[in-house]
Amino acid sequence: MESYDFVVVDGLPPEVDNQTDVAIDTEFFGQEKQRLHRPHGKFASLQICIGNTVYIITDEKDIPEAWRRIKNARAIIGHNLIYDIRQLRRFIPIERRYLWDTLLVE
Repeated sequence: MESYDFVVVDGLPPEVDNQTDVAIDTEFFGQEKQRLHRPHGKFASLQICIGNTVYIITDEKDIPEAWRRIKNARAIIGHNLIYDIRQLRRFIPIERRYLWDTLLVE
């Protein structure tokens, strides 16, 4: 079995090029179960994984700069990305682009 070592950084990721894949996930507080696919709740964090480094954004004011740095990635990868993208669109414009959603691929 392979072992993976990850580094966790509290802060913004580096700028990536169009040959780099990036994985993301979001967390929100205070959401209502019946409205999960409608943007609401309080932002808790955005996790961005590039290679073996995970960057954790906890201030919603940093979301635009973090997204600017990763938006040119070859692919944005995540599980149930439609949820994450809908939530993030409250804070930033996100253009249509290639996504790799592991929930849909499953």
